[in-house]
Amino acid sequence: MAKNDMELLDINLINTGAAENEKTLRDAVIELKNDANVSKIIREFKLNDEDILHYMPMLLDYRKDRAVCDHCPGLSACPKDNPGSVVGFVVDGGFLTRQTSLCDLYRRKLRVVRAYKYGDYDPELLDERMRANAYANERKLWANLIQAQKDPSKNWVYVDDEMTAAMKHIMAFTNSLAEEFGVSIAAIDHLRTLDALKEEGTKEKKKFAEDMKTIKNVDILILNNFASEYKNDYIRDQIILPILTDRAVNKKMTILVSAYSLETACKMYAGRFSDGKEQAARMKKILLANVNEEVIFTPGVEDRF
Repeated sequence: MAKNDMELLDINLINTGAAENEKTLRDAVIELKNDANVSKIIREFKLNDEDILHYMPMLLDYRKDRAVCDHCPGLSACPKDNPGSVVGFVVDGGFLTRQTSLCDLYRRKLRVVRAYKYGDYDPELLDERMRANAYANERKLWANLIQAQKDPSKNWVYVDDEMTAAMKHIMAFTNSLAEEFGVSIAAIDHLRTLDALKEEGTKEKKKFAEDMKTIKNVDILILNNFASEYKNDYIRDQIILPILTDRAVNKKMTILVSAYSLETACKMYAGRFSDGKEQAARMKKILLANVNEEVIFTPGVEDRF
């Protein structure tokens, strides 16, 4: 029972006679039986009026906990002492026992967090989801991603994102898939992750091999800021090309997000020497053979359903 509820009940019992005490308790039982959430517990565990009186403190706590959940403000604003928790009951040794567990919203978020097997992304984007009342530009992007996800022969999408605003909406798509279907995901930011992988490749070869295997094998790979990194032969030939080659062979969904057009990005990997141009031509061939559509993402379109 919450402290205020206990104090109120104690005051009532002290200041009233036996008959009034009995009426107060009877009214409290009726109130709990009429509560939509508590009544489910009463039915589930077949509690009679005497049981309700016995377990009243726990049932009042449960009612208060469920009232918070019924008007859930979201995980980030959960006012509970243990955000994302929910009160329930089990029978232990013949007695009703309070049990605290994770709420469904928290469990769904954990499912999304665990889906990202390798990642470099803004953690706040894990809360993004696809929604019905989206802007037209979001709906168009999601439509392309959904179509690609359904068809393994056309499951690469290149997003021309000059204003670098698409990642939020792409993760809304991947998060929704992770939440519902448990897909595995990796997200690479070319401005940061590639240097870290290069460092591993030269100093921690075992970890580099493990990370590359993960990146190659996840169900969905996001390559953000594609072609925006500082380029050198090692990054192109030992990291990017092997990833693209493996994923093309195994028909793994790959989403490339870049401030540059696909044609421009391919030219940027050529380098100054003939072998670099050959590798860039190979990369271009892989991309053109697998990218189903180049989507130009323009933020700020405000027409809604």
